[in-house]
Amino acid sequence: MRSHLTLVALASLALAGCASQAPPAPEETLVEPPAPSTSPVEESFELGPVAPDVTLVIKASARAADGEALSLELRVRRPVPFDDVANQTVPAAAIQSCPGILDTTTVAQDRWTFTRVNFSAISPADSPEWPDSSAISIRPSTQFAPIASMSFLQEVTGAALPCEQEKFIGAQGKGAISIGSANDARDPADGGYQRWAELNYGFVTLGTGVTLTDCTFELTLLGGELGGGNPSWTTISDSQNCVIGPQAPIKQF
Repeated sequence: MRSHLTLVALASLALAGCASQAPPAPEETLVEPPAPSTSPVEESFELGPVAPDVTLVIKASARAADGEALSLELRVRRPVPFDDVANQTVPAAAIQSCPGILDTTTVAQDRWTFTRVNFSAISPADSPEWPDSSAISIRPSTQFAPIASMSFLQEVTGAALPCEQEKFIGAQGKGAISIGSANDARDPADGGYQRWAELNYGFVTLGTGVTLTDCTFELTLLGGELGGGNPSWTTISDSQNCVIGPQAPIKQF
């Protein structure tokens, strides 16, 4: 009887040991990662939603002599002071393009502000590539302010410094300029942050064979609060001009 019980117990232990063994792991199947896409990502030249700090929006359509087309837009942003930590790229661009005229000491002593203007030029899908010979000049002019290109905008050679060279659009793209104004970083109640409104803004195609149409201007509420649309302002909207601002722009330095 004892031997029978012993055999039963041993048999039970053997069965329990078999039941507790883990099943064999399944063989790993190697999955090849998908090959990276070689299709080019189409760059967007849209400026996106209008930001709260925009003061002025200008739009126009441009057509070259052989029918090539561009949709143009510019947005003027609220001026920022020389020491605005969140927007240091704007004064830095102007200072870098004006060696010998602007430096950190000068802009601090003379309380400079800097205005960013965003540009976009978009060619419709059915339009041929914009010709190199069909330049579209922008306003403001460097006759009245130091202007640095932060983008695809091209520059007319001849002036000694980049900030003195006139800027123009010669192809589709998007980007910005930085405009400097002296003695402007002061209390808005005393006329501060309003020197941007002493300049003209827009597009000019004189002598290029480019025709402008569909010219529109939108002064935002903020733009009106900061001096835009004052009695000195006027508009020019014809086949070669889409410009708004004072009849006699004031030099900014």
